[in-house]
Amino acid sequence: MATTQQVMANTPILTNPNDWYQWYIALENFADAKGIWDYVNPESREDELLELKEPTLPAIQDACKTGSTRRERFADLDADERDTYKYLERRYHDERVDFRQLRDALEKLVEHLFKTVNSRYMTISLGGKSLGRDPKKIYNLLKKLRKRYAPTDDTRRHDIQRKYDKLRKVPTHQSKETWIEDWIQTVEEMIELDLKTESSAKRDFYDVNVQINESNANLCRYQDKINSLPFAEYATEYLHYYREQADRTEMSTSQVTFATDMSEPTLFGKTADDEDGGKKKHEDKDKDCLCGRKHRFEK
Repeated sequence: MATTQQVMANTPILTNPNDWYQWYIALENFADAKGIWDYVNPESREDELLELKEPTLPAIQDACKTGSTRRERFADLDADERDTYKYLERRYHDERVDFRQLRDALEKLVEHLFKTVNSRYMTISLGGKSLGRDPKKIYNLLKKLRKRYAPTDDTRRHDIQRKYDKLRKVPTHQSKETWIEDWIQTVEEMIELDLKTESSAKRDFYDVNVQINESNANLCRYQDKINSLPFAEYATEYLHYYREQADRTEMSTSQVTFATDMSEPTLFGKTADDEDGGKKKHEDKDKDCLCGRKHRFEK
């Protein structure tokens, strides 16, 4: 199971406007998974938000039949009314559980915000006020953050195009896994902004991958022609091939290393080096290499 430190290491942090979209997507996923995004979504109008109401215990009168005499005690209800009251009471307890879970989730969201938003941004946006577990206050905070730090569409288009152009070069210092994940996210944004179609993104992705491993690229392209994959699945096919290739390379290397480190035992359990007192090993040090030169190695 991933530790808290590992999770936070992979969580986007809002430190400048360039971080906005990755941070915002992560925030939305966090809140949506806890069932509270529709209470705080800053892109919604305030009257469109779900309202968090604390449930109230039903009154005896709520179970009385319409037009019947007003009663104050459970004992005064008839059999049908008692069943109705018991049902209302059970529903109240269920709603109470849901309410507490949502309120706890809002508390977790506030903790998430303080952990992932630059402290200066939080101080400016809060203006000295406390969030508590109030969804309206969280909503207003997110609207302020969005207004102040989300880049404009033009800025976003420029930034995402620049990132895409950079991805079209063969990675040298970046792992292929991270590089392909960046491709998937960037293409998703390019398509959203109408800067790229899925088919043209696939062509660009193929063109750069064919420089890395032509056979893998052609296999993935063939799979796409048969199944017409979405870009994310298409890119993941490449990732699977690269992982398999890395596993084969690692296995081959370990097998070679294992073979060269082993010494054959003799009849009495000694190695060949033990039998000749290690003389052969020292002699081997001074032997000419196949290249025609002598290489001497220290222990």
